[in-house]
Amino acid sequence: MTETEKDGLGEKLAYGKNILGVFYAYTIAASSMGLFVFVYSLVILDLGGDAVSVGIIFSVSLVVATISYIPGAILVHKIRRKPIMIISIAIPTISILMLYYATSWLHVLVAEAIWWAGTGIGGPAFITYITEASPKNRVMSSFGFVYAGPAVAYIVAPLMGALVTYLWDMRTIFIFALALRISAPLFMLFIDDQIPSTCKESAKQILGRLFKIERKTTWTIVLFVLIAAVLSMCTPYLSIFLSDVRGLNDVQVNILGAVGFLGTAFLSITIGFLGDKKGGTTAVAAVIVVFIIGCMVLLGIDPLMGVLISVFMMGIMWGAITVLDPIMAIKVPEDSRGGHLSVYLIAESLAMAPMPFIGGMLYDHVGPEYPFIVAALAAAVLLVIVLVRRDMTSTLSGTSS
Repeated sequence: MTETEKDGLGEKLAYGKNILGVFYAYTIAASSMGLFVFVYSLVILDLGGDAVSVGIIFSVSLVVATISYIPGAILVHKIRRKPIMIISIAIPTISILMLYYATSWLHVLVAEAIWWAGTGIGGPAFITYITEASPKNRVMSSFGFVYAGPAVAYIVAPLMGALVTYLWDMRTIFIFALALRISAPLFMLFIDDQIPSTCKESAKQILGRLFKIERKTTWTIVLFVLIAAVLSMCTPYLSIFLSDVRGLNDVQVNILGAVGFLGTAFLSITIGFLGDKKGGTTAVAAVIVVFIIGCMVLLGIDPLMGVLISVFMMGIMWGAITVLDPIMAIKVPEDSRGGHLSVYLIAESLAMAPMPFIGGMLYDHVGPEYPFIVAALAAAVLLVIVLVRRDMTSTLSGTSS
């Protein structure tokens, strides 16, 4: 084997180690949340909350995430990225402990805020790390692979959560969730670090560049933010809808959660490859179409098969970031990628923050089907805009759709 071949093999092994390390950490961390994520809203109801309380908790968590993206934007350009990622993924252990001992839905509110603070600080670092660790012509595929890990975990974890609930009770789930969350950061101890080229710049310089965004990029941010906001209107209420309207119990809802995240995993990988092959516009349009059809089937068909199909398709609510994040990462300059991504994430959180509350008001005061009806109509408008503009870069090499 020649030196050149050895170097090439080394690059492949390094790429595999780094992406796989993030993949496994993401997957185990997701498994911890997956044990209860699909019945999370029901946990809030059991602690004395209502649909509006669910909306408040999700909305406040997004505001906290918004604030934490700002230090995240600075840190991703100032210090090594691996420690940021490890600390970020470990912070939710505090939240899980609080959830285990919670006696009021207000305790859930505090736990959720801490969870999202950690997520916000680490968000820009994770997206930047995956982007720079990926081959230039396979960025969306790499994101699809990494994000499919949590989706696969969410297939298995809700089933385990259902089993734990059946054998003991819902609160016992948090003991298992804590053990998984503690182990998740260990998978990133052996990945290579990324030292930002801008680490010698001051925070003031980084923040100054943060807001220097081209008009075309600004348009993409606005569009993606609106898509994320529309989908977030329904996210907390799917499980409540299945319980209230379809009459399913906690165990059955958790099992359907596995079906939903099976949809997330399948759609994450499929649409990721579609984006690399056909372009970003096609991938984003596919996300919106699947969501709209899922809403239509959920509301229009009552039998079990209709519920299974709709929940599978609405898994796209969690898989949409597989498409939106890499396209956003591709479109921005490399030396300010973390900063630009932070602006995108901040705008996304601000737009999403009121949506669960609005969804809760619609659910409680208008009707349980209305969060899905309003979201589907808004998504249809966004689909038309996406198809008219057709200007989303699909790869780092600069090809467009």
